[in-house]
Amino acid sequence: MPKTTTAYVRNIIRRGLIELVDPSPDKDDVTLVWTHFDSSCAYCGRALRRDAREGRIDHSRASSQGGPNAIGNRVLACGPCNDDEKLDQHWESFLRVKVEADDVFEARRKRILEWQTRNPLADETRHQELTSAAMQKAAEVIKVFDEKVRELGLLMRETR
Repeated sequence: MPKTTTAYVRNIIRRGLIELVDPSPDKDDVTLVWTHFDSSCAYCGRALRRDAREGRIDHSRASSQGGPNAIGNRVLACGPCNDDEKLDQHWESFLRVKVEADDVFEARRKRILEWQTRNPLADETRHQELTSAAMQKAAEVIKVFDEKVRELGLLMRETR
């Protein structure tokens, strides 16, 4: 666990409130992802071992671009594809970069699209409304947190 700083607590507040309205996949959903993608990276095809923690449950549309945590927006990816290469790229564009052969590209693309079809995303407008509301509430809570941190700092200075 990282060092507990005020910045870390602010981040936890934000993440926690967003998690309430846009929860991450649960253990059963993660197992379904591993099964659907045959324990292989959806992008490069590398075989992955779950017990070795080689796989990542990647957002096909990045969360930084408004992609939800919903299971239909997730695919199985290897560490290099998820952590170092794809980043905020659209999944289909990234897949094209990873795969030169058209038949392999189409097979992997089809598998991802099948997954998305089986696990349709909720209403995107509603998702954005809820995420915005969570961010607004997080800002309100963080403001109170910052005020209490300042008050605590003053009390600490008075006792020295």
